Amino acid sequence: MKHQTRLYHYMCVAFCLIVLGCKYDTDIPNPELYAKVYMPQAAESYSKHILQIADTAQTIIFGAAYGGPDYPKEDIKVKFKVDNDKVAEFNQNNGTSYMVLPAQSYTIDKFETQINKGALNSAALKIKVKTKDVLTPFVQYLLPISVESISGDVPLNEKLRTSYFLVEAQKDGMTIRVMSYGIKSGTVDMDAVAAVVNGFNPDFLVIREIDSKTTRSSGRDLPKILSGLINMPNYVFAAAQPFQNGDYGTVVYSKFPIIDSVKYQLKSTATEKGPVAIIKVKLKNQYDMIFAGTHLNASVAIRDPQATELYDLLAAYTNVPVILAGNFNDKATTGTVYQKFSTQFSFPCVTCPSNYPKASPTGNSDMLMFKPSDKFRVLNYTLGATSTSDHLPAVADLQFFY
Repeated sequence: MKHQTRLYHYMCVAFCLIVLGCKYDTDIPNPELYAKVYMPQAAESYSKHILQIADTAQTIIFGAAYGGPDYPKEDIKVKFKVDNDKVAEFNQNNGTSYMVLPAQSYTIDKFETQINKGALNSAALKIKVKTKDVLTPFVQYLLPISVESISGDVPLNEKLRTSYFLVEAQKDGMTIRVMSYGIKSGTVDMDAVAAVVNGFNPDFLVIREIDSKTTRSSGRDLPKILSGLINMPNYVFAAAQPFQNGDYGTVVYSKFPIIDSVKYQLKSTATEKGPVAIIKVKLKNQYDMIFAGTHLNASVAIRDPQATELYDLLAAYTNVPVILAGNFNDKATTGTVYQKFSTQFSFPCVTCPSNYPKASPTGNSDMLMFKPSDKFRVLNYTLGATSTSDHLPAVADLQFFY
């Protein structure tokens, strides 16, 4: 991936240095009046470079080009400089808060290059960026490179004098999709449920309000049937209560092998308890992760003690990343459950879109959360457009860092 990203940037810069300097076959009087030297990358507001945290330095290239209806009639020497004073100006003009790229994180072997007579672009200069133990992951840094001087009489295009290189260091990792979906009590059509799930193809899935071998499911093991329909063979069912000669509860699915699991029933004075399924999986045959699914009671008097019990259960997982999903029957940001879990977990968004009721959502019954925050990055959060219940499924794309 690092090599592909680096090759892509090389190709982009090469394209800029060559294509932007293309000439037209025209007969223009005094063509030298239209000629200017510029930095091709300055045509964009910034040149973004996502670098992996690595032991070896990674390369960013820059250079100069000659623009006009003719070719330079003599060599043009171009000298560059690091122009860090422009970071504050850039932030103020663009409403950003980028940090200055630390001086110890990069080296530039040469600040001078040349556009040869009859050529349109200079040889590329290299910025070698060190990431490990120098750059903070996910912090965006800005490095402005400006043309300091040029030789000869060709003027400099002042609007394209400075290129801004936006640098962000990321850890190596993988993308994970998590889905929480309440199918509605009494739903036995697993084909309909699978159609909703397969539209998102999640890696981790919580299905709530599902029957297992009950009379109304005609004795069928619905978690197992759904497993085959969604191609997620690894799952654990946690019963909320015995029901019609079978069980009713919550099931968690994983595309990754389950190496350990545990089930709980959170305390409740109601017949239906609070089901919790916790699985431990191994990613890439190397990295452990905990995924947990639950369904808390709608009654505040029952829900809040359940939330405390669940909070304490998951607080014990201190040395492994945890993703928790399910129906918490609480209000996002202002609810007591949300506020409690926000002291241990991070949420994918502060104002996540509401998913209940389906026709005109006003509440966030389904929630997704994760810990520790430095092991994850939120890529996307969305809701399904269809559902077998009055709850739209909630889906989050997370980047997990090893």
